[in-house]
Amino acid sequence: MTRIALVSLSESSNLHPPLGLLSIGSYLRRELPLVEVTLVDANVEDPLERLLSEDFDLIGFSAMTVRYGRAIDMAGEIRRKKPTPLIVGGVHVSTLPESLDPAFDAAVIGEGEVTMRELVQLLETGGGLSSEGLRRIPGLVFFEDGRPVSTGRRELMDLADLPLTDWSLLDPRYFRPRRFDEVGRFAVGGSLMTSRGCPYKCAFCSTTHFWGHRVRNRPIGDVIEDLRDLVEVYGITHVMFWDDLFTVQKERLRDFAQALEEAGLSGRLTFSCDSRANVFDEEVCFLLRRIGVEGVFFGFESGSDRVLEYLKGPGVRVAHNRRAVDLGVRHGFKVQGNMIFASPGETLKDMRASLEFMEYAARKGAYRIQWDRLVPFPATPVWDAAHESGQVRERMDWERLAFADRKQRPMLLDPSIDSEAYRSLLSSWRFRRLRLLFRWRILRAYLRHSPVRLFGYAAGTLWHKVIERAGGTKRARAGKTSVAGKGKVISF
Repeated sequence: MTRIALVSLSESSNLHPPLGLLSIGSYLRRELPLVEVTLVDANVEDPLERLLSEDFDLIGFSAMTVRYGRAIDMAGEIRRKKPTPLIVGGVHVSTLPESLDPAFDAAVIGEGEVTMRELVQLLETGGGLSSEGLRRIPGLVFFEDGRPVSTGRRELMDLADLPLTDWSLLDPRYFRPRRFDEVGRFAVGGSLMTSRGCPYKCAFCSTTHFWGHRVRNRPIGDVIEDLRDLVEVYGITHVMFWDDLFTVQKERLRDFAQALEEAGLSGRLTFSCDSRANVFDEEVCFLLRRIGVEGVFFGFESGSDRVLEYLKGPGVRVAHNRRAVDLGVRHGFKVQGNMIFASPGETLKDMRASLEFMEYAARKGAYRIQWDRLVPFPATPVWDAAHESGQVRERMDWERLAFADRKQRPMLLDPSIDSEAYRSLLSSWRFRRLRLLFRWRILRAYLRHSPVRLFGYAAGTLWHKVIERAGGTKRARAGKTSVAGKGKVISF
């Protein structure tokens, strides 16, 4: 029997599963039932130890940009000890195929389901991954005589061709109760994508390059069956939708709400999702409440209209961001958002405007805001600007792009920004945050609840932070994660 390992190097404190590899694994199990597929997951184990201790016929890595260097190192270690063919895929190598390292036999460009099936079928012919065989498979880049060869991009698939998700590929620890910061409570949680793609072209995002310029939807019936499986077999009570923009199609939201009700799943699940400020209105709020959404995440990005236009185009203004906060809080959602600092051309005045927006969001009752500097990822206008200035290149230390902590010197894309002034400005926010945290979260909770319940809330939150920090320290000592990979999160 052919044994395939799909390796995820991403790690998250809330145990978010590798949905891309989960989809590929489910597809391979349906299409090639005699092939044994194993998901090797850095969230729950040491991938290198597992890969060296077992024998696989093909190993496929998926790595985001900041983990790409680790994937190269791991592939090199395996190659020195085993002759196993090694493949790499994911957003990074798909958006920057020039960065393919000789440690890998080939790279899968774009969606991986069909391409991986054809690679496994080629392997099973007995000839290995020969250049002649690889040339016949669209969606690959590989080396031939030391030079990279591309077989062209593969057409995007119809998502109706995807199978139902095979959740048994995941480690059982994913289905234990744990605290979800997105909704501020404990739940048995799951994750799901109901669509691929986004119609917008933000300057910092490579989604349109990877998934295409249109949104493709999974059939609602398939989504319902996946949810039913999560509820009835795995006891899931909360689901995070990882669609790039879950709220972009109102008609689909209506159909989904109706399908949930007809399936008897309404009230048995809660959800969290991503939205966008300029498409978030009263009707969307009512539909999300009908579905059972508790938490809504926005890419607010900036409190400056000028910077927002650079990052997200002319369709979003600061007024949209403020309206989204007001609407979300009024409708009872846990409003969360992301802010970006140090964009090209952004001044300290623009950054202060962003801090003022964060303070506004806190006063209005926003639940959680996270922020960091702008990071240049391949196949984006931001990458092009950083590449032109010599700050990034096709081969580099990819962990430099990780979100910087307080002790590291941040990579600032605009040389006119003084790094010390930048750090001082954001450090000043920490004192203001503590004041806002007391006034708008703790004091408000005290007025609404009894002192006993408030003490329980505070003790539970503190205990969660202690456990989370201990777990992060343990993983860091094991060489599995980097402190630089942590973004900054501010809970109001």
